[in-house]
Amino acid sequence: MKKREISYDLLRVIGIFVIMIGHANPPIWLQQLRSFGTPILIITSALTHAYIYRERSIQIFPFYKKRMSRLIFPAWIFLTFFFLLYFVFSKILGGEYPFSFENILHSYTLYSGIGFLWIFKVYIILGLATPMALYLNRRIRSGTSFYLLILLLYLVYELALYLSLGRIPVQLKEFSEQLISFVPYVLLFFYGMRLDRLSDRQVLIIAVVSLILFGAIGFTLYQENHLVVYTKLYKYPPRLYFMAYTFFAIHLIYLFSRHYIHLFNSKRIILLSNHALWIYLWHILGYYIWGNVFSLIELPFESQFLNSFVKTVFMIGLSLSITALQVKLVRRYLLRSESKIVRNVAKYLQ
Repeated sequence: MKKREISYDLLRVIGIFVIMIGHANPPIWLQQLRSFGTPILIITSALTHAYIYRERSIQIFPFYKKRMSRLIFPAWIFLTFFFLLYFVFSKILGGEYPFSFENILHSYTLYSGIGFLWIFKVYIILGLATPMALYLNRRIRSGTSFYLLILLLYLVYELALYLSLGRIPVQLKEFSEQLISFVPYVLLFFYGMRLDRLSDRQVLIIAVVSLILFGAIGFTLYQENHLVVYTKLYKYPPRLYFMAYTFFAIHLIYLFSRHYIHLFNSKRIILLSNHALWIYLWHILGYYIWGNVFSLIELPFESQFLNSFVKTVFMIGLSLSITALQVKLVRRYLLRSESKIVRNVAKYLQ
């Protein structure tokens, strides 16, 4: 049995927490610093799959069945609980139910709805692309050829995006932007398949080059607009300015995790990593509770940073607490149930 790469678990935990910080309405400078959340999760997923299937072949249809169910069913279970909870409280408090049928339907399709489920669509697309990524990773032995192919495809993406600006009908703009956004993330996933083959020196060079590119584009935008332009404006769909910054951040954090994983408690990192999906899902409930209940309480801080810090602590604390309780109940009761149906459902609650 392969030794577990705990550094990948650390990357996953960092990615999940970084995304949750962004949902706490931090100041713009912090939003900029933490904008690599989704990309680092994509890189982590690629590293993990490349590691698992390095010495064994992937069985495509069993893989699809397991991967899709592990993504979709937990999301649906959470959404069912979420909407029922809000329904009960709206009846108790005598208020109007805040979610329309369309809103609920879009949530279950992971299209929009209550929000924050976009990452599941990314993971689903990456899951579908995994067999192809593993195939290309094996077939293209030359690292230079592999990276040049990804670079070429990315340049084609940027060109297509530039040529399509202003030509997409308004009615299709949101849908097309979401669809187009998957392209660079899939290419990033392909790239991540070989990140572990790069030496520390190569990783550092890529980080430095990415920082220089990010700085050059940022300086040009500053000259044109006479103000600092943040990468958030170039995130949907992802453009070179955003990708350059994320490449810089990801490679630095990857180097850190590669050499300093010993600074962390391995058991806790693995525990958080194993339950990262549910931790993320429960933070959505924390976000809505804060918005509907605690937002009525004025915090004593004038600083946006301190307000966002308190909100972040609340969301993460709530999600960790509920997840810990959930896992404990599932293992003590549901997994020991005599009903096969209950035991099967319990597998998606861990």
